[in-house]
Amino acid sequence: MGDAFTTKERPTLSVVVRGTTPVARLRIVRNDQYVYSTEPKTTDVSLIYQDDDARPGQTYYYYVRAEQADGNLAWGSPIWITYEK
Repeated sequence: MGDAFTTKERPTLSVVVRGTTPVARLRIVRNDQYVYSTEPKTTDVSLIYQDDDARPGQTYYYYVRAEQADGNLAWGSPIWITYEK
């Protein structure tokens, strides 16, 4: 599950979430810390996240966590990104 790759660009995630009820909160997690959070309150969520704090020569893992208005949760599989410049 998940994926690992290397990039010369800043890590960028394209996130698409479709809930069965409105998505109350969507968070992006990097290395066990929330780095982005939004409260869209819509069933369909689409966004692009670029990690401007990523440092060349480092490997980071990311995953997306979604919480629906009815309390149900979903997570995406983690991805490990090595950022090389």
